[in-house]
Amino acid sequence: VVVAEGEKDADRLSDLGLLATTNPGGAGGWRPQYSKVLQGRQVAILCDNDAVGLQHAEQVRTALRTSGAVVALVGLPDLQRGQDVSDWLDADHHVDELHELIDTALRQAQARPDGDQSHERSTSYA
Repeated sequence: VVVAEGEKDADRLSDLGLLATTNPGGAGGWRPQYSKVLQGRQVAILCDNDAVGLQHAEQVRTALRTSGAVVALVGLPDLQRGQDVSDWLDADHHVDELHELIDTALRQAQARPDGDQSHERSTSYA
């Protein structure tokens, strides 16, 4: 499952064949009941490349890990400050590349016995 920061991105990812979701209201809107739906799942978080996006992603990751999900923050190479996954796809990146990034991040998350996925991002968020 891919968690995007907003409806636009979740819809775009769904249109590309990914199982994608988000929460109403965008960043800061994650509620504990949303984690129950994803309990025990493998979840990749794609946040916007800004401080608010990273804070939201960390909030979601913490909540999902508490529910027993395997969670990875997926960094998108060449993502500019303030951009999101839709911008990244518009910049000539392909869904196959996204699948590869998600798969790699989730494998790394599963391999960490302590559940710490803080180092799997392939880009830094400002």
